[in-house]
Amino acid sequence: MKIYNEEKLKAFKEKGDKKNVLIVSDAFYPLVGGATIVVDSLARSMSKFCNVIVVVPDGKGAEEFYKKIDYPVIACKGFLISKNIGCLGFPELDGKFKKTIKDLKIDVIHIHSYFKLAKFFIKFAKKRNIPLIIHGHSKFYEEYLRSSHSKLIAKMLTKGAMKQLNSADCVLPVSNGAFERYNELGLKTKAIIVPNATELEYFKDQQFIDEMISKFNIDLDCKKLCFLSRITKVKNIDLLVDMCQKLKLNKLNFKFYIIGFGEDENYLKDRVNKAGLDDVVKFLGKVTDKKIKSALMQVMDLFVFPSLVDTSCLVKYEFASQKVPTLCVKNTGPSEDIIDGENGYIAEANGDSFANKVIEIFKDDKKYQEIKEKAYDSLGKSWDDVSLRLLQIYDEIIKNK
Repeated sequence: MKIYNEEKLKAFKEKGDKKNVLIVSDAFYPLVGGATIVVDSLARSMSKFCNVIVVVPDGKGAEEFYKKIDYPVIACKGFLISKNIGCLGFPELDGKFKKTIKDLKIDVIHIHSYFKLAKFFIKFAKKRNIPLIIHGHSKFYEEYLRSSHSKLIAKMLTKGAMKQLNSADCVLPVSNGAFERYNELGLKTKAIIVPNATELEYFKDQQFIDEMISKFNIDLDCKKLCFLSRITKVKNIDLLVDMCQKLKLNKLNFKFYIIGFGEDENYLKDRVNKAGLDDVVKFLGKVTDKKIKSALMQVMDLFVFPSLVDTSCLVKYEFASQKVPTLCVKNTGPSEDIIDGENGYIAEANGDSFANKVIEIFKDDKKYQEIKEKAYDSLGKSWDDVSLRLLQIYDEIIKNK
């Protein structure tokens, strides 16, 4: 076991007027994904309103991230599988960890994942009669199939995840789509939809923005489209290539910037090359620094997100905070709070539809400028708003418990 920012455990142990919230996640740094970002963002925000401890598995490669964290983290025994999959924890084999947890005064346990740590704390909460909340980030089956490449394993893991959700006092899906999916899979416990948000604020350092434009060789003399996410086929990345081919045929003056990394990065680069798109599609690589990311986002004109399976889209809120609207697929989780032509854009799930929408968007600059502002006003939600909503939910669950 390792403890980071151990001095901040004191308030948790003394138990004053603030609630003591234990946030548990098998998914955490060095894995950089949606659940990790949510856990980190919520911990930072909720620390303003209550005492927070984050519990994760310990794995090599996370130390650089922990240096930037200002809340306490307890890491149980574990090992790093890979930076794309994350760490696997073994809390039941860590005596020091179990004793440390046992000595804590806990008001609420809030789980964000569905593996060994989750199982440990579900049993712990039940034994101690502690209110248990589980966050619903994923539709399960699709993600498990991507990771395991086995329908049988994906079905087994999905069944296990649903069993865990049904053990909670309350489940928090991040979207209506996730909520409907859980109902299809047999959700029986209470559910409250809590959408994601962003901790990014509108970036105003023009000198730094200019430096990033130069560093990443951003072309300012054209329309700048961007995809920022894990590069994996499950995100429907083939549509991006089809869209760019159509835009190039229509002679739109554009560049498409891809920010991120993932298991299918080489596959996408190969597709781009074979499609003859190397002159318009540019790969900028992995960007995790928030300042750099904010600067790059702000110089873009449109965030393009073609995923069919995501329950939500954190990056949509991040781009909105920089006054950049999103184009996504109709009737998906990411499209839920987007009204086409008002605060963003929606298209059918094919390259032609996306390309036609992009051409339409940039024909009316006045309308586009209005939509940029509306995206900022309606989607630039803060994690502090989410944290205050969670505190209300905690109060309700504690009272009922």
